[in-house]
Amino acid sequence: MKVIIRAPLLSVSGYGVHSRQIFSYFEEKDKFEIESQTVNWGHTSWIINSEFENGQIKRIMESSGKSEAIADLSFQVQLPDEWDPNLARVNVGVSAVVETDMCNTLWVDACNNMDAVIVPSKHAKSCLEKSGKLSTRVFVVPEWFFPEIVDENCENYFSNYKFDTSFNFLILSQINGQSASTDRKNIFNTIKWICETFKDDSDVGIVLKTNHGRGTTIDREVTSSLVKSLLSEVRKS
Repeated sequence: MKVIIRAPLLSVSGYGVHSRQIFSYFEEKDKFEIESQTVNWGHTSWIINSEFENGQIKRIMESSGKSEAIADLSFQVQLPDEWDPNLARVNVGVSAVVETDMCNTLWVDACNNMDAVIVPSKHAKSCLEKSGKLSTRVFVVPEWFFPEIVDENCENYFSNYKFDTSFNFLILSQINGQSASTDRKNIFNTIKWICETFKDDSDVGIVLKTNHGRGTTIDREVTSSLVKSLLSEVRKS
């Protein structure tokens, strides 16, 4: 059976990780022939070292292409309005949708054009259901995670970091904009509100894992400058 995986398979992003998890699933099944159609995810950079991910990057590259024969199945890890309902005989859309409680009704229409839709949370499914007349089956499949995360040897992952605070909020997200008005994940306001709420508690801190989309030395400088500028405005104590 031929399956097309159209997704940001080489992207350094959460969607990229999710895409490679799907690739791994089909790779483990002998009955599937995989055709990879790699797409962009925003402005994030790509992994181009073929040895990364235990050689999976190389296998993705080797399976890339576009054959003339129509595929039996497609999994498309993109935003709903980017899905192609005619890519294969059976087409499945995969998306995290949005973090809000409603989305554009055109996305509901895009879902209805697919044979099935997979989302990672009940919240994402609820968002689609509230936004229009949803007729396509929507399945909630939580994202897989590395079992090493719960390995007893990893319990003290943060032990090498010497924090001045005993209670810390962990925030993981790209900083996508230059200000709160252009920040898609609302990281600017998240930091601002934590600083305001706990301004009188010196034992509360923030651990911020982020970048500005590129993961380069220049990216690090831009990110650091943005965070320092934000803190100078919102941290009053």
